[in-house]
Amino acid sequence: MENLHILLKDIQNNTIFSNLPPQCGACVQLCNSENEITNSCGEKGKRRRGLSLSTNGSIFICSNELNLLESGKVFKKTLHLYRSMISHFHEVKTAIAKKEAERVNRLFHNLTSLNGHSIQEIYALIPQEKLLENFRNQKKVVKEYLEIDPSAAAETILRLLKNEMSAKSEFSVYRKLYDPNPVLRVAKHEIHKVILNVVTLFFQDLADRNVKVYISASNQKLNFDYDSFQVAIYHILDNAAKYAEPDTDIMIGFVSEVDKYKISFEMTSLHISPDELDLLFEEGYSGVQAKIFGGAGSGLGMGLIRQLLELNNAKIYIKAGAPQPSSKAIIFEERKYAKNSFTIEFPKNNIA
Repeated sequence: MENLHILLKDIQNNTIFSNLPPQCGACVQLCNSENEITNSCGEKGKRRRGLSLSTNGSIFICSNELNLLESGKVFKKTLHLYRSMISHFHEVKTAIAKKEAERVNRLFHNLTSLNGHSIQEIYALIPQEKLLENFRNQKKVVKEYLEIDPSAAAETILRLLKNEMSAKSEFSVYRKLYDPNPVLRVAKHEIHKVILNVVTLFFQDLADRNVKVYISASNQKLNFDYDSFQVAIYHILDNAAKYAEPDTDIMIGFVSEVDKYKISFEMTSLHISPDELDLLFEEGYSGVQAKIFGGAGSGLGMGLIRQLLELNNAKIYIKAGAPQPSSKAIIFEERKYAKNSFTIEFPKNNIA
């Protein structure tokens, strides 16, 4: 009903829903009946309007739809139908508002944490009190500390770069997944280069666990939105850095087939049981082994990865291997690892 104007309000007179044009405000104020004809509406022509109150709020509708205009009985039934649904509409709006608030709070919390980590990294390298003591010569102080321990300075810069990518990831997820009309800039990108750019951000994290990454050669170009795809790869490697078994290798391979292009990430990582394969993509779910490991995150990673890849017509598949005890059973007694693979598939249309 394109010509049905609706104004729903709750018991506190807060608007739950409205599609009223700006000029209809006065019409609502003048209406004092559940069923009346008006020729003085903000729009041209004759219209039928009505206002009804309930213990849950109020409903106002106005229309020039032929069936509603010609029959007061049909109009009142429509009005009462909407009135009976006020509480339902209110619950839906509250749920949506709550979900959006959770997303905003998550974004704010994560960005604040990342900012805090970055500041800590800088002050761990260059003590804050030294900068304050020599605030007129801060450049000199920074240079001196960089020269004292170049290796520590390099590690700090790499961690800061990773934190910046994490922040970009947070913004991209919010813009690309929660915007009803996300902006996708699809262009040709060399897949090997894109993945290598992300791998370098995790160099220090992987080195700390003595996990080595080997990337196959490829000159293939694919069509995708760089920001959303890069964030998907970031989350795959973030999981790998957290859950891969120490002293093992991660193999990243590329396979071109007739109707698809595959990117595989093979690793020895925490075991995934068969009944978890689908659950891993659900928001809020963390794997059993991840919980035992104590490294369970917010349960958003795999779900976000799939959604971001779907924006680019790609899919992700998990092949979970059989559980095997850690090679460091004494240290990681309860943990079970397995040979797992995570494969991204692009359809033929995305191959440049």
